[in-house]
Formats: sequence, structure tokens, C-alpha cells
Amino acid sequence: MVGVPRTARRQLLAASAMVLLALAGAAGCSSSGSSSASPAQSTSPAQSTSPAQSTSPAQQRSSDRYASAPALLAQCAISHGAQAELHSAQQYNASHPKSQQWLTGTKVELTAANDSGFTDWFNNAGGASAQFGGQELGDWQQWAATHGELPAQVCGTAVSGAAARQLYTKVYAGWPSMLSSNPW
Repeated sequence: MVGVPRTARRQLLAASAMVLLALAGAAGCSSSGSSSASPAQSTSPAQSTSPAQSTSPAQQRSSDRYASAPALLAQCAISHGAQAELHSAQQYNASHPKSQQWLTGTKVELTAANDSGFTDWFNNAGGASAQFGGQELGDWQQWAATHGELPAQVCGTAVSGAAARQLYTKVYAGWPSMLSSNPW
């Protein structure tokens, strides 16, 4: 993918991953439990990309986790001392109006009004590029969605179950409609 801009490359990789997930789901593959494998070593449950196919509850939860994973990964990294990540987030936030800022101190707090700013920072302004466990933070997004937990390589210890749901609730506390469908 030489010559392809970073954002387009990430979108292409995400789309490719979703197609592979759909194929794996169609074949009846599933994944459960914890794994310390890196994102490049992971296999995952299906996410349908075709409107003609029905989506199972597990596939929908994986898709919802994929969408919310960047904020949880960023919060986890910042909480566990990733100073470069914190500094990048602080600089990005300072360049936006208060209503669009999503970082308060060291807390990621997403709302409908500031979500696009967070997404821009994560995908385009360096948020996803910090290295954890030999992988860029953005590369852990699919792994987290697939495994239903946040990786120890980013969080210090794997975060799953009630702890992951609690982190999600903190990050999305200012966005009530997101709280009603906590996929973690």
C-alpha cells in the first residue's frame, strides 16, 4: 500500500478486516476467551458488511465494540502513563473550542458534540500511532473488538467483563444514548 495516505490505508484495512470477519462468521468460526496474541495474530468473529446478510447479536456487539474501542484504548493508555499520548491529546484539545474538547485532565469524556474531534485526533492527528506491545494503538482496535477485552499491552493488565463495562460507562457518561447499548 505504498503511496496510500495513512487514513485511507486504515479505512482500507478496517474494511478488509470486516470482510474477513464476515467470511469467518459465515463459516461458523467463533472466538472466545482471553488471548495475549498481538492484533496481527488474532482471528475474530464475523461482522457483516452486506445489508442482505443478517447480523447476529454477537456480530453486532463486536461491531459496537470496534466503534467504541479507540476511546477506551486511549483512556487506558493515558491512565497507564503514556505521556506522549497524553501530550498529543492535550495539544489537540487546546486547539479546539471548549465544546469540542474531549479530554478533561487525564480523562477521555465523549459526547455527541466532541466525538468527531476525538475520532479526528485518533485517526489523523497521531492518537492511534503510539506504540504498545510492538503495535500501534490503532491496531489494537480490531483485537479488542474481537476478544471483548482491552489488551494488557495497552492497559497493564487485560480489562474485560465488568471492568471494561465500567470504563465504557466513564468514557461515555456524557452521552446517555451510548450508555444504553454498552457492548463491553
